[in-house]
Amino acid sequence: MKRTLIPLILLLLNTGFCALVSGEVYTDELDLAMNVLVSVNTVPAQFMISKDGAYSFNIPPGNYTITANYFNESGLFAEENVSIIDDGDYVIDLILLPDLDFELEQLIDSNVSFTEVEEIEPVFNILYIFIILLIVSVTIILLYFKFRNGEWVDDELEQTLLIIKNNGGRVSQKDLRKELGLSEAKVSLIVTDLVDRGFVKKIKKGRANVLVLIKK
Repeated sequence: MKRTLIPLILLLLNTGFCALVSGEVYTDELDLAMNVLVSVNTVPAQFMISKDGAYSFNIPPGNYTITANYFNESGLFAEENVSIIDDGDYVIDLILLPDLDFELEQLIDSNVSFTEVEEIEPVFNILYIFIILLIVSVTIILLYFKFRNGEWVDDELEQTLLIIKNNGGRVSQKDLRKELGLSEAKVSLIVTDLVDRGFVKKIKKGRANVLVLIKK
């Protein structure tokens, strides 16, 4: 009988010295945390889901850790150590802050690793170089068609040379003006420019001028 009473007495003594630990849980923006999971590592451990941010536990003397995080594992976490030395009331408020371990796990689980990022960067550099080389090549090609024998040829001069070439390398200035659709003064300036540059030779035939393409 005595052996049965001893554990019962010890249990009652231990229960009589429990302290009330309570408080509120806040987010990192100092708002009350709704639907937050709060626990304390007593034996056995105690858990509760606080819908309004408030919590309370009856805890016997000893050293414990109170933790809080969102039930949906959002990554916000709070932890506070408490030492119970008497049966008074303890008020401990908790502030949820980002859990660095959680963020590290999320980073590790992401599809793109640091190594992959380092591998992607050279690919973009090669792409930029290719685009630059393409632009330079197109520019050189355009300059090639605009540049003849060290002389810059504009569109009208190039068109005039093409007309003369298509007419077997020889055309009258009158026929040239008809094909160009320009005024007589403008055609005269173009012809003079081509003669000065050495692209064509102007031969007077009666009252008309014949333009002959000079092969270079």
